[in-house]
Amino acid sequence: MWTCRSPLSLFFLTIFAAASINSAMKYSKTAGRLHRLLKKDPLWDRGARLLVAFSGGVDSTALVRLLLEIQPLWKHQLHLLHFDHGLRPGADAMENRWCRAYSEKVGLPYSEESLPVRDYAARSRLGIEGSARVLRYESLREKRRLLGADCILTAHHRDDQAETVLYRLFTGTGEQGLQGIHRRSAEIVRPLLEFSRKELADYLLEIGQDCLHDESNSDRTYLRNRIRHDILPFIADQGFENAAYNLARAAAAVQRSRSLIRRLVLDQLLDTKAENGVYLALPRELLLTFSPRQQVEFIAIAAPRDLPKRLTEKQLTDAVNLLADSQTGAHLQFSDELHCSLDRDKLLFHKPSAEWSPITLTGEGSWQIPGVGTVELESPCKAVDFKNNGELKAWFPVEILMKELTLRPWRTGERMAPRGSRGSQLLSELLTKAKIPVLRRKYYPVLCSGEDILWIPGVRRSRLHELSAGNKAVICLNFRIET
Repeated sequence: MWTCRSPLSLFFLTIFAAASINSAMKYSKTAGRLHRLLKKDPLWDRGARLLVAFSGGVDSTALVRLLLEIQPLWKHQLHLLHFDHGLRPGADAMENRWCRAYSEKVGLPYSEESLPVRDYAARSRLGIEGSARVLRYESLREKRRLLGADCILTAHHRDDQAETVLYRLFTGTGEQGLQGIHRRSAEIVRPLLEFSRKELADYLLEIGQDCLHDESNSDRTYLRNRIRHDILPFIADQGFENAAYNLARAAAAVQRSRSLIRRLVLDQLLDTKAENGVYLALPRELLLTFSPRQQVEFIAIAAPRDLPKRLTEKQLTDAVNLLADSQTGAHLQFSDELHCSLDRDKLLFHKPSAEWSPITLTGEGSWQIPGVGTVELESPCKAVDFKNNGELKAWFPVEILMKELTLRPWRTGERMAPRGSRGSQLLSELLTKAKIPVLRRKYYPVLCSGEDILWIPGVRRSRLHELSAGNKAVICLNFRIET
């Protein structure tokens, strides 16, 4: 048996082994390049479950074929999802059949979704293109959840990047928009951003793979198509053949610089740890040391990629105005999924507070209050702590269970007579003094007997139904704050 000991011999043995493996696997040049890119910057783990947006066009068909080529190394599992936009009934039906047949041919699980694009466009005023995009991503995210997929793959490539940058320049944008498309945005992954449209088309030609051609991609009604078919070719004809490549490089450079600034700013200056439901918490005092324009840029840089939707220039400006002119509790609703609130010393970008219905307490049990915590009732309870009766625990005579005992969200203008104080106080003041976060405060629970408020869990107990030496049986209510 031949053994190799010298460094030079080891080097040639390594080269020989690598060449042998590549030859045995029979990778195409394009698939080998994708594999090397993923090794350098992995976008998913080996064995990952991948949901692929599949139109049957050049880009998505090339993506599927490339993923199948490198599957022996990455061991990923693929599921194809095709969309029927309902815009071209005859063509849509033909494309559905082709995509279904293709998935059967390559042995991949396949799903179809019909999207009400025209109806959504009429309601949202986003236009056909914008509405189709919103509905596709909503459907992809829901399908990912149902399948338990690790991420969603789309076939965006370098020319899409160039078109996106030009589109945003023409329609108005700042540095945030000049970042273009990210290789990964939350669960959305775009592994082909380093490849040109021509490279993908040539790859399909090389392996003899046919695909669909969507006629709507040639419709000059849409600005993106005019950029693709008229503006970028015109620029190339003027001697700027690498314009698309250079636009994509510029977007990548902006992404890197913004990422660096974000890391330096957030890691060094901000405590970004926030409670559940908060996408971003920014310190008000620090933001107010910048000019309004700088505040807009600061928020845009700090905004995480898992926001339900990218913040627009108007939303950023509205958030800055809220920061300067408002008091704790001031609130903006940007969408059903994204709200902005001012909470004492922080500007919050968060999910909406969870609503819940009143709960009747008739005996022992445990009740979860969404986004707040858990209330438990123990009856009868022997151990009583008279000193700490009122914050996280509250004791009452068992007789109050004979009346209607209810947990419900507090209401604006309500008052309570706190234990250990004279008179009554507004619940809003008690919640503010207790520093209950804005996110929890909107639907914060109170314990009531009829119209009487007996306890604000985690805050104060009222003077009503105090314990005395004559109480033979006692109930205990325990509050556990959600972390």
